[in-house]
Amino acid sequence: MDDALEPVDGVVAADEHGEVTMLDFAERVKTAHQSTSSTLVIGLAPRLDQLPYPIQQYDEPFLPYGRAIIEATHDIVCGYAFHLGAYLALGAAGAIALERTLAIVPASNLKLLHGPFVNVDYVRASYEDALNADAVTLATLDQAVITAYLQQPAHGVFVYTTNASESERNLLRAMQNEQVGSYQTAGEAYNTLILADATLPTLHWQWDKPILAARGYDFRDRVRTAALQARQAPTPP
Repeated sequence: MDDALEPVDGVVAADEHGEVTMLDFAERVKTAHQSTSSTLVIGLAPRLDQLPYPIQQYDEPFLPYGRAIIEATHDIVCGYAFHLGAYLALGAAGAIALERTLAIVPASNLKLLHGPFVNVDYVRASYEDALNADAVTLATLDQAVITAYLQQPAHGVFVYTTNASESERNLLRAMQNEQVGSYQTAGEAYNTLILADATLPTLHWQWDKPILAARGYDFRDRVRTAALQARQAPTPP
């Protein structure tokens, strides 16, 4: 447990008195970006009929699949977005796989839980009480809901704004909160994550093809190669 509190892990820092404190969300994003030199966020939305052949041999394949992708890419991506619906489609086994896969993400990477949520019912489940995500996606501009997910400075939200009106986007900007960002559709299986802090980079969230298209026994190497290409030129697939 002590190893998890080393300042080098990117999640915590020591102040001038040696007190260990959690990084706030903006610093968390900055640290993840700097430690990996990447703006790429890989979305994990596994489906049984599209898993790599070596993974299909497992009775409960979502955890070994997630582990394989993370082991192959963690040093070259900023973070991972876990698509809740894809995991819950497998029932209880999927929920367990989600919890365990989130737990093995290195501290240097961001962990985004993609609902998207529209109410406050998932606040405790999303963060330290259960899944321990850094941020969640929301599909509402209700400020009471947004605020409920921001009780801790280390947490963030990304609000879906692709179809939002300009007045709705202005309401989001008016919050002037560095924990609040937006996400927008940029292409098929491709979203952008935009932080309120203009000094932070836009993150590029991609899933499915082309990054996760490989299904052969060399899928780990091919996923890594695809991720390297995507992070060098983050354009819609």
